Amino acid sequence: MTTPASRRPLFSLLLAILALALPAALWAQPAVSPVSDNPKKTHTITITYADAGWHYSIYPAQADPKKAKVKRGDTLNWICSDGSWQVFFKNGATPLVDGNGYPVTAVNGGSGETAGAAVGAKAKDGDTFTYGVKVHPNGGGAPVVDDPEIIIES
Repeated sequence: MTTPASRRPLFSLLLAILALALPAALWAQPAVSPVSDNPKKTHTITITYADAGWHYSIYPAQADPKKAKVKRGDTLNWICSDGSWQVFFKNGATPLVDGNGYPVTAVNGGSGETAGAAVGAKAKDGDTFTYGVKVHPNGGGAPVVDDPEIIIES
């Protein structure tokens, strides 16, 4: 089957437009971003309360787990095996957000349970957030409270 003569110029014109548009389309493509030097991490803070004393450890290890250093986008988890526990941010100032970007002002769990949230994009480099830790000891007795910190790094 042959193409009618009136369609040949139109076909040629379309091929010419595609040939001209292809280099422009390739040029306009976003560059492939390199692998980030700062991949997002999950930090797990272990809370221990024994013999009327507090102890904190963090994984991955840091120099001072009571002053945890994290980055935007990182996830913070807490765990305590000495009783049910709660982490709460005072005065509504929290670096944590849920999956929809809403502020998370408190996280809690039973003895041995892990819970946490992500550090939101609005937290600024150098911001320090003091948070409360409340543990209801496994053996009973009054709840105990401590005030560690989270420091946002770039």
